[in-house]
Amino acid sequence: MSPDQHQQIPAKVLDDLCSRFIINIPSEQREDLVRVLFAVELAHWFFIDFYCEDYNDLHVCNIKEFALQIFQHCPFLRDYVHNLDTILSRWRGYKLSVPTYGAVLLDPTYEHVLLVRGFYNRESWGFPKGKVQENESPLKCAIREVMEEVGFDMKDRAFDDQYLERDLNGQLIRLYIVKHVPLDTKFAAKTKNEIKEMRWFRIADLPCHRRDNTSQVTLGLTPKAFFMVIPFIKDLRRWINQECGIYSSSNGDSDNANEYIKRREEAHLHHHHYPQQRRRTTTYHGVITPAKTRQATI
Repeated sequence: MSPDQHQQIPAKVLDDLCSRFIINIPSEQREDLVRVLFAVELAHWFFIDFYCEDYNDLHVCNIKEFALQIFQHCPFLRDYVHNLDTILSRWRGYKLSVPTYGAVLLDPTYEHVLLVRGFYNRESWGFPKGKVQENESPLKCAIREVMEEVGFDMKDRAFDDQYLERDLNGQLIRLYIVKHVPLDTKFAAKTKNEIKEMRWFRIADLPCHRRDNTSQVTLGLTPKAFFMVIPFIKDLRRWINQECGIYSSSNGDSDNANEYIKRREEAHLHHHHYPQQRRRTTTYHGVITPAKTRQATI
């Protein structure tokens, strides 16, 4: 397909994307078209990752072309098609100025991580996170968002230099690492109609790339259900390995969940019989470096 030709995304694909990301947006939020564009962007990422890669007759398109077809296909957006350029311009300006912060909540064994599922993005799991407010520090934003989404106060557990970070298509996402959260913690969303479900997942069960079918085998969920989690899994495994003193040639990058589990089990036995002092680590932009002694800060 030449660059000046526009493909028509099949109706069944648009139906699937709209059902996953668009039609469940609450009615009171549909008039905020900048907010709607963030849902359209998620649909765009999903389209590229899981349709363009798997179907030869579908090609990657830019966000403008994609949004146009979504707006034309979705009934409550059709009236805004003529104003799409203005809406996209406002959305781009807002997006570039507003990063997203949240947290990776780990149980005491580092074997489980808490994920959430939203009300209008029902088929995808992700980390609790949200957009920063004006004059709000990154850590304060993460603390607030985690409290709002799962009802957990992490202010005395999070450190401002211990996080995973990714730039996903121009949007900064930073997740602070919070350790030793009991598995029996009672989570409850503080905001209405935002989080539908919260659930602990075994990290070994989560996919680390889009063709990793581990979750399909162990959870009955395809990698599509974790497409916003996948970019962080290798860094998280690497962080856990170094935190627990596990070092290997793959350094946490293994695509094989069984290898990851084996290294964790071997490390557990080693530390059980030969206890040793463990060094805390800090994650800067996904790169792990030794950490100095520090106090929790807000």
